[in-house]
Parts: sequence; C-alpha cells; structure tokens
Amino acid sequence: MPTSDRLVAVAAHGLAGSRTELPPGPLSEPEWFDLVQGCVAADLVGFLAAAAAAGDLVLTPGQADELAVLVAEHAGLSLLVERRAVTASSVLTAAGIDHRVVDGPARRLAYGDAALRPARRAHVLVPPARLAEARALQGPAPAGSGPRTERLVLLASLPGLAEGPAGGGAASETGGAAPLLVRLGPPAHLELAGCRVPVLSLEQQLVAAALEVAGSPVVPLARQRDVAQLALSAGLDAAAARRLAEALGLTGALAEAIALAWGTFDLADKTELSVWAQRVAGRRPHQAAERPAPAPVARKGFAQRVLRRSPAPAGVPVATTMFTSGPGMAVRAPWSTRRR
Repeated sequence: MPTSDRLVAVAAHGLAGSRTELPPGPLSEPEWFDLVQGCVAADLVGFLAAAAAAGDLVLTPGQADELAVLVAEHAGLSLLVERRAVTASSVLTAAGIDHRVVDGPARRLAYGDAALRPARRAHVLVPPARLAEARALQGPAPAGSGPRTERLVLLASLPGLAEGPAGGGAASETGGAAPLLVRLGPPAHLELAGCRVPVLSLEQQLVAAALEVAGSPVVPLARQRDVAQLALSAGLDAAAARRLAEALGLTGALAEAIALAWGTFDLADKTELSVWAQRVAGRRPHQAAERPAPAPVARKGFAQRVLRRSPAPAGVPVATTMFTSGPGMAVRAPWSTRRR
C-alpha cells in the first residue's frame, strides 16, 4: 500500500462510513518512518494515535514507544496554543472587544477529544475597527519567535464581524477582496482551562473550513478531515450552514469542500449536506493525499532527540498570515478563495 493511501486511511480513521482501510499488520521500519513523517507533516498524529489505540493499526513495541513520544510532544504544543487562546480571549473580553476563536481549540466542538486534533495554531477574529487595539493588548511576540514558528495566537480580522448586511456587498467566491458584510451572530462557547471562551459555531466553522479548502492549491488532509468531521457532527444545523454560506457568497466553496471530503475519504454514508454538495459541485475524482511539503526550517523535537529520528519536515506550529479589511486590500488565505 503506498504511503499516500495509508495517510488517507489514517486521516479517515473514525469517520462514519469511510471505506478506506489501514494496513492489516505491523509496518516495516521504512514504511513506518514514511508514515510517521507524513503524519507529522500533515497534522495527522492524533488520528494515527487513535487508530493505534483502537487496535486498527498494529504497531511493534518500538513503534508504539515512538508514537507515544510524538503524541506527548504534540499535546504539549497544543496545550500552549490553548493557553494563549484563553489568555487572548480573557484580555479581549476585559477590553470589551467582541471576538471568536476560529480554529485550534475551537475544533473541540466537532472532535470532542483535544488529543485527536492537537492545535498547532489558533486564529481569533475581531472587528476590523478594533484590530490594532486588539494587537496592542496582546503585547510583543516572545523573543525568538518568527513568522513560521510562532506559537502565539494570531489576531485576524474577518470583515463584517461586527457589521450587518446594511453596508452592502458580499464576498465573491472568486473575488477574495470583497468585504464580507454579514453578521456572524451569537457565538458558541467552550470551557477551556476553566474559562468560557467564545468560538465559532459548528456551522460557522464548517463554512470557514470550506473556505480554507477552497483557497488552498493543495488541500491538506487535516483540513479535509475537519470539513468531514464538522459536516458529520451531530449538533450541526445543515440548513443553517447552507444559509450562512449563501449569505457570504460561498455556496460553491462549501459544496466543493464537502464533495471533496466525501470523495477523498470514500464515505459511503449519505447526509443532507453530502447529497446537496454532490448536486451543486458535481462529483470530483478521489484525490490522493498531498505530498508533505518540506518545512522551511527543520528542528529537533522529543522524538528526534530521544529516538534519534531525522528531523520532521513540519513539526512546529505554523503561523499563517494575519489580514485586515480595507478598500482595495486583497484578503489572503485561509479566508479567501482564489480565481480558478
């Protein structure tokens, strides 16, 4: 079985109706090394651990030890991101700045278990008019943090967070610079570190995840899993998700992302959203897992120091581009689609 097929099977583990198959027996050392490197690069370590814990992926004792070290490392980084998100939320709340945590810890609404989808980043949405104030409240970045390795919570401005549709205009699925003048509505809340933190609802997270997929030339498996996980969540209001996508001008992006996830993970189960998505987007061929992109800077984590593995290609949290709204300003991924 090619490594790409194994990666897809790992990413699909636990999804209801997925017909992907994990390898039946222990992998050879070269196969295991390739799988681990791919999972680290593709943000799939939590799913790999879940498959092993469920007995669906058989590991040798040495492989199990190595995986335990990787899980501990990712859990530590995820906890750091969560603490930063809680701190940012507390500061913004005290300042009276409306905000939402978009991803990272917010994905717990869909996954439940934080260990399944460790957070490597967290974006916090604030009204465009208060973005500068919100940034100032967070203080300077820690010494030694850079744009590619920064673990701090990013402040991103989703145009229209505090505005209503009266301002006119809507986001185009191919014109990412258009303002999104749609009110997000009341947030969902999560208890994180004993604090009640406002996060995007399941419906809002699904549309946001679909927009990330639409804006990526090569769609990471973890993002596709997010779309499938959110779309299959028991608490999701499918009609509300479709209405939100329509209001934002992102109906096609939502349909394509759901159809892509269903094809990638070979999901047999049909839902209201998947049937609608296939009708709107049309069937897309099964997409193989993306090739792990090399990290800009290699580093040695616990697994490399303790187990003497080669540095993982992308094992550190990656900070994505912050953006604001403004006349004539192009909005970059993950919140914009690209002209196709």
